[in-house]
Amino acid sequence: MVRSLDVILDAVDNTADGNGSNGLPAVTSTMVIEGDGHTVSRDDGAAAFRFFYLNDPSSDLTLKDTTFSNGAAGVDFGGAISQLTGTVAIEECTLSGNSADGGGVLHWSSGTLLVNRSTFVDNQASSGGAVRLDNGSPRPVIINSVFRGNEAFVDGGGIWSNNVASVVNSTFVANTAGDRAGALFFTNQRPPALDNVTISGNSAGRGGGVYLFRPFTGTTIHNSIISGNNATISGNDRGPGRIRQQHGPGA
Repeated sequence: MVRSLDVILDAVDNTADGNGSNGLPAVTSTMVIEGDGHTVSRDDGAAAFRFFYLNDPSSDLTLKDTTFSNGAAGVDFGGAISQLTGTVAIEECTLSGNSADGGGVLHWSSGTLLVNRSTFVDNQASSGGAVRLDNGSPRPVIINSVFRGNEAFVDGGGIWSNNVASVVNSTFVANTAGDRAGALFFTNQRPPALDNVTISGNSAGRGGGVYLFRPFTGTTIHNSIISGNNATISGNDRGPGRIRQQHGPGA
């Protein structure tokens, strides 16, 4: 499907599986959207809904060169996309102004996920201002992408992850979190792999750049820049806020 015009959605299409409302039919087979630089957005006056929902192993969604804006999942996860299984590829897209309880843009539970050459800007959620990755498989991969100005009211201004995510050749700048991890929050002893990543100018109460919750074995950070981030809570967490690791279940 090649889009030649901007599209504004103003009504809910379905409420699949009780996991929130969707503006487009649930993805159950192969779907390719090539936007040619155009925008798909939710009308400001419309009820809350995300754009895409995948809960079928045969679902295969590819998004190319499209802006997705103003998706809203309300108290549910995935302001633009909720992937419970299947395959998602996001290539050369911009995802802006989306919101949800978890994963302002994208909530991932399992299945194949590749994000490449895409920009996440000004999205909001309680956890994972742009992306929330839960405990599934295989390893999700984010490469050559930019996370800018996203906000988590609690943890993970850019990404909240309970998975062994790979983040490569990507930049996190000016993201914020109310509590932990202005840019990247990793939890439950699932070691991330960061390669050639720049994390700068982010802020949070604790761990202005990166927050590792509980002890991590096997975390790799290679050829990366983590600088100029800020942690605002007083005490040992206050200051440059580069990387914070928490060793126990407490605060």
